[in-house]
Amino acid sequence: MVELMPEGKMTSWYLTILAFCGFVSVTTEFSVVGLVPALAKGMKIPFAQAGNLMGWFAISAALAGPFVTQLFSQGNRWTLVTRGTLIFVAGNFLIALYASYTVAVVVRIIQGCLLPAIIANVMVSAEQLVPSDKSAWAISRANMGVAIATVIGIPLLNFLSDTFNWRLAFTFIAGMGFLAAVLLMSFTPQRHVIHNRTKENFYCLIQNYFFLVHLLTTTLIFTGMFTGYTYLLPILDKSFAGKDTTLLLLYFGVSGLLGSWVVGYVSKHQLLLTAIVLSISLAVAMGLMTAANHVTVVSLYLVVIVWGAVHTTLFTVTLSRSLEVGRESPESAVAFNLSACNVGIAAGSWLGGYTVNYLGVEKLPVIGTAVVLLGVLLMLNGQKFHDRKGLQM
Repeated sequence: MVELMPEGKMTSWYLTILAFCGFVSVTTEFSVVGLVPALAKGMKIPFAQAGNLMGWFAISAALAGPFVTQLFSQGNRWTLVTRGTLIFVAGNFLIALYASYTVAVVVRIIQGCLLPAIIANVMVSAEQLVPSDKSAWAISRANMGVAIATVIGIPLLNFLSDTFNWRLAFTFIAGMGFLAAVLLMSFTPQRHVIHNRTKENFYCLIQNYFFLVHLLTTTLIFTGMFTGYTYLLPILDKSFAGKDTTLLLLYFGVSGLLGSWVVGYVSKHQLLLTAIVLSISLAVAMGLMTAANHVTVVSLYLVVIVWGAVHTTLFTVTLSRSLEVGRESPESAVAFNLSACNVGIAAGSWLGGYTVNYLGVEKLPVIGTAVVLLGVLLMLNGQKFHDRKGLQM
């Protein structure tokens, strides 16, 4: 069994280090978003091919992530996170050094395979640093790195690329990864040691009907989320004609940070209820974007703030839910949850593109809302079935 660390400054410091590792990993995953033009020019490839570097990462994370997590399920979690982070560092340096599309694809596939293992061990480590009644709070703190990556990390890489060059952007995130690895090695909790986890727990998990329902629900919700989020800028341009969308994006991101901070205090043991409320709030916020011509500008600003807060917070809640439903193998549960998220991200991007091409930008929030509500219905039906068996999901 893992001995819990005492509460206090050291626990907060450990959570900060874990959040920093999450920041490095997720910034690496989404780094391509702001660098596509520079990568296309630097590697002398078409824009679409440069954008596929994001797809290679997501696909490998979705397909291989849980099994890589199980493969590396023995030993100290902090050591596993450190090794994974150092592989990310080496990969980012190689991309910057060689400027080769082939090298970049190979690196992105390897990084994608490792991402769920890194994030899974980060989240489980955070959960086990505190008593069980504070696990949601600890996970929300560790997950702040994910939120900060979207608000600061990706724009910062874009700034470095535009001001200097894209190689410096990858070198910078590699340097941040090296710093994270040094911190992990320097401040490993002395008593944070784990016993071996068995394959039997892994196989029990993938045969757990309610965990599989959770994965399908997560996939649907993230599909709906990213149907709109992938094309957030065009949606804002359409709804806020003539307004400064940069400021709107800032509101969206900052509200996400605040949402992630607050959710750890309010969710606690009501994770299912929290997930349902947040999902419905997301659906309502996206749906209201279609009424841009019938509501005040102030109301639309409020909608954007709610959308941003809920969007980021759902990452934390789905991770916490995966640990709750898949408690027999926590690392694998988080890894499978991340795979479901990545499948949803890819599906949402595709569905959003199809919607834009055939129905128009204005229909994106409607389609996204419909898919999210489908996920909510699945959550409710899964809980009803669970209750009939006299169990608590």
